[in-house]
Amino acid sequence: MNDSDYVAYAALFRLLSDVNRLRILYTVKEDAQSVSRIMELTNLPQTLVSYHLRVLRENGIVQAERDGPFILYRIAAATLWPWITQTSAFTSEIQQGECRHPQKRRRGNRGYVWDELSRGE
Repeated sequence: MNDSDYVAYAALFRLLSDVNRLRILYTVKEDAQSVSRIMELTNLPQTLVSYHLRVLRENGIVQAERDGPFILYRIAAATLWPWITQTSAFTSEIQQGECRHPQKRRRGNRGYVWDELSRGE
């Protein structure tokens, strides 16, 4: 990975760091939804839903499609939601103290830590 990859990942993490954006993404993970349906499912006001959908759309996370008088939103990449779920589970482990720092798991050689991290363990 090069520096531009790290910058791109950091931007994605910043984009997904908003709780309301994650709630909205959860509602559109399987089926396209209208703004009014997203409002109903998230209990968020229309202005907030529209704002976050615009940010997500401008960054390629969701896509909009017209269905008669409605605009429906869906996750743009089918592979994104499993990645978000996996990242969310990892974050929960960190918050609950279940995930130890890699340095504490070292088995005597420095390569072990980096090999383990690159395999996603």
